[in-house]
Amino acid sequence: MDILLQQGTVLDLEMILPSYVDLFPEQERKTTSVLKKLLGTRDYILYKIVNEQNSAYMGFILLLQLEDLSAIWLDFIGIDKMYQGYGIGSKVLDLLKKKYSKVYKGMYFEVECLDENPDTARRIKFYEKSGAKNLKVDYTLPTQQGDLPMLLYYQPLSSEKLPFQKEVDEVIREAHQFIHFDLL
Repeated sequence: MDILLQQGTVLDLEMILPSYVDLFPEQERKTTSVLKKLLGTRDYILYKIVNEQNSAYMGFILLLQLEDLSAIWLDFIGIDKMYQGYGIGSKVLDLLKKKYSKVYKGMYFEVECLDENPDTARRIKFYEKSGAKNLKVDYTLPTQQGDLPMLLYYQPLSSEKLPFQKEVDEVIREAHQFIHFDLL
């Protein structure tokens, strides 16, 4: 099954909200008004994941382009449950790598710390199989309920080298200031 990434707008938010709510815990989600503000900027991008043959909606990506730091912050990647297990996530990461590797060094994303939820172990295995590396930094996700400990992963795009700690710190600071403006 071939897929496409179609850039969306704030008008497409209503289409992805059911998946967003279904796939992510409430404490990790942003409010609709925060998403609307982010999508109203040039650097926060929504991609709809669609079937190339029939344009069926299969999921979404929300990401931040940190052009000055040559980094992508993958805020959310959600594959509708009915399409999970068919290699769609791998194809999405391949398309992102192809699209962004000429301009950006790498892609950062948060993953829940390993717990009793089997989905967490499955996600970690999936990202590591795709070439992502756990940066093994002390990292927390700002939420309305306080800081949530998470793992921070890095997917090299244009170089296999991992970023220096100073670069990681700068990307985290910039991403948090932009994405979590309502919490800081």
